[in-house]
Amino acid sequence: NYADFPEYTKLSLIQNFRDFKHFKTAIDWSKKFNIQKSVDGRILLSVLYAEAQDVANAKDQLSKIDIKGLTADQLVRVAYAYRLINLPVDALATVEHAYQQQPKSFAVLQEYSYDLAAVGAYKKAQQLLLASDKNAQTESLQHWLKVSEFSQRVNNAITRYKYLNRE
Repeated sequence: NYADFPEYTKLSLIQNFRDFKHFKTAIDWSKKFNIQKSVDGRILLSVLYAEAQDVANAKDQLSKIDIKGLTADQLVRVAYAYRLINLPVDALATVEHAYQQQPKSFAVLQEYSYDLAAVGAYKKAQQLLLASDKNAQTESLQHWLKVSEFSQRVNNAITRYKYLNRE
């Protein structure tokens, strides 16, 4: 009986389903446990909906989150959900608040870089990473950014070629 679950195990159970990519099951348990009554629960539920590609429910949950007063970690998770449902402008607006709180946090830098790349702002993302502390994580992220930009340019060239050679 799910009502007998201790409070401290509920988020862990849902997180385990998420880790194994059982998003629908995690969402079902989230509803049973009514996790959206807490801010962290609502954020987790919005992320689960986004990862399950349930855009309408993800948007609904995200619209109920007031980003004022959230921690940098919470803001990063909200930005991640926005990015997953293809709302890069909302993701950027959210992660910028996290960056103001913790500009040296790798999780913040990573999400900020992903969000900037999502809108094609590769130069700004590169500048952000160049200004940050150098370590293996940021170097890996810089490499990812270069590959991502190259991939985007190749895709754009293919699209242009197809457009110019249509019959």
